[in-house]
Amino acid sequence: MNDDEFKDTEIGRIPKEWEVNKLSDIVIKAKMGGTPRRDISEYWNGNIYFAKAQDISKDGKYLYKAEEFITEKGLENSSTWLVPENSLLLSAYGSIGFVKINKVPVAINQQIIGIMPNEKIIDVEFLYNWYLNYKSYWDKFIKTTTLPHLTLGIVLDRLIPFPPLEEQKKIAYVLSKIQKAIELQDRLIKLLQELKKTMMHKLFTEGIGHTEFKDTEIGRIPKDWEIRRIKDISLKIKAGGTPSRKEIKYWGGNIPFVLINDIVNSSIYLYKTKEFITELGLKNSSTWIVPPNSLLVSIYATIGEVVINKIPVATNQAIIAIVPMPDFNVEYGLYAIKYYKNILYKQIVQTTQKNINKAIFQNLTVPLPHLEEQKKIANILLTIDNKISLEENRKDLLEKLFKTMLNKLMTGQIRVKDLNVEVFGV
Repeated sequence: MNDDEFKDTEIGRIPKEWEVNKLSDIVIKAKMGGTPRRDISEYWNGNIYFAKAQDISKDGKYLYKAEEFITEKGLENSSTWLVPENSLLLSAYGSIGFVKINKVPVAINQQIIGIMPNEKIIDVEFLYNWYLNYKSYWDKFIKTTTLPHLTLGIVLDRLIPFPPLEEQKKIAYVLSKIQKAIELQDRLIKLLQELKKTMMHKLFTEGIGHTEFKDTEIGRIPKDWEIRRIKDISLKIKAGGTPSRKEIKYWGGNIPFVLINDIVNSSIYLYKTKEFITELGLKNSSTWIVPPNSLLVSIYATIGEVVINKIPVATNQAIIAIVPMPDFNVEYGLYAIKYYKNILYKQIVQTTQKNINKAIFQNLTVPLPHLEEQKKIANILLTIDNKISLEENRKDLLEKLFKTMLNKLMTGQIRVKDLNVEVFGV
């Protein structure tokens, strides 16, 4: 876009045909709410939705309901008011800057500002997106008293740049298309996670193609499966240790050093770590080199998280490493530990931090099919996990696209007229 298509304003450069106004100049009404007295029962449990900040901070653009209800008497005898549908609700206390469009009339408490936009000037969907883009800027205006908050005056004084109404609606439409794509991705991911949960239960209780079953200490399993303790199907089980952090010469070497965060931030396999130790650090601590294709399990604080290391690593004392025997498929072992970790939770030791010790973990019992069936079970679950990972990556890309487009469109750096209309339908 050429420079002569922009103009300088008090909030920076914007397209020439855009305007800048305070919120107070483009709304019909903006007001905070209030709460009816809770000790008067006739004010509560009526048929009027009553929204609080936690209703506004939930995911999603629209508010269709609230957790609480008040009566007409509650509405009349308090400082709350009935915000008409298709208004904007902004959280001004605690969780500051969250925003929703209410699709039903709703009363609000004193932590929320209800905003009725003048539809002849500003589109509510456009205004919603402006507030989304502005959310990170509220920090400079927050009042820090007992509870950090925004005042109504601060909100009404914000300068808002906006294009002609028709362009506002097109901007909101484009952004809504990306949001809907994100929502669809989210639903798909949740469905896949439910499928994985169902398949894990089925595979660890019924196996593949079995018709005869037996009851065991860990539940029903196929008749020809064994039950084995972790220590009986491992070549080695050992926790790690941490070299002294006071000794600089122990750190910054070429040996990957695993912390619980490395496990949590990995999916199935671990390929890298944030920290490294030296050979000297290895020799002067209780850590050890865990060979690739072992199981790393967290046993402190975050208990039962598990990954397979694809590189040789050392670990800290919050992690137990399991080197599996040849008849124990490592991917099957990972899913077995995930499925049966509720048994570990029942044996948690509460000291300064929640933990399980090596004795508890190595006596965890798991079912053991023949090696070929272990591999088949693991491959089914890996396929679902790979699909989940793929869809999560797609969701991340869509969220980055939305964030970029939100900022560019709401500041006029990208114009709707310059977009590919076939993609967005405008």
